[in-house]
Amino acid sequence: MKFKVTKPNIAEASADAIVLPANERLQESPGVSEAVFKAAGKKKLQKTCDEIGYCAVGNAVPTLAYGLNAKYIIHAVVPKWIDGNHKEYELLGAAYLCALQTADLMGCESVAFPLLASEYDGFDQKLAIAAAEKTISDFFGKNLKKAALIIRASQTENLVRTTGYMILTYSKENGVNKKTIDRREQTAFMIGSTKKLISLMAKDQAKKVLSWFRAKENRAAIIQCGIRTAAVFCRKKKQKR
Repeated sequence: MKFKVTKPNIAEASADAIVLPANERLQESPGVSEAVFKAAGKKKLQKTCDEIGYCAVGNAVPTLAYGLNAKYIIHAVVPKWIDGNHKEYELLGAAYLCALQTADLMGCESVAFPLLASEYDGFDQKLAIAAAEKTISDFFGKNLKKAALIIRASQTENLVRTTGYMILTYSKENGVNKKTIDRREQTAFMIGSTKKLISLMAKDQAKKVLSWFRAKENRAAIIQCGIRTAAVFCRKKKQKR
């Protein structure tokens, strides 16, 4: 699936689904997560997240978007960088794919991503960009037609340009029609069957990304991205989500 790269504020993006980098307990964390929670309405969003309770690394779970210009927020649980030997690549790719399939499953036609795992999770920027490009461009769903990768740091912008993508300046568009979300859908987020469905779906997508990241040639390319410096960064930061 083709995608565009825009800047600078994902909390103001107009899309059926907005993805945020989440932790396993689905608690608000610094960076993109904080901005999305604030724009959506912290109390309502955190209450919903608390009712869901947990989502494993590499998986994703949806909630309503509340105050955002979107129908849904998809919480993609991303890994922390350790040393490159703890399936960090596979889990990041799985988080992207699970978010994409979740959006498609929910009937979304458009989705907006930040650059997952590129701020407080210790991933090298080039690695994070490569994971986003590979997983989004390779995805083909039934409903999902458009995707946007929204970046905000100038360093990230320069790296993205080296991959050949044009950076578009964000402009507000017409809001998403939230009236299509009825009471039955709201209730669905609160019951266990939705979580089970998302979990099963996520496992299916994870198999696809695992095969790509485990290929020797792909792994060799990833190692060229300066992953050792990212490991040092992660150890020094040790910031809680």
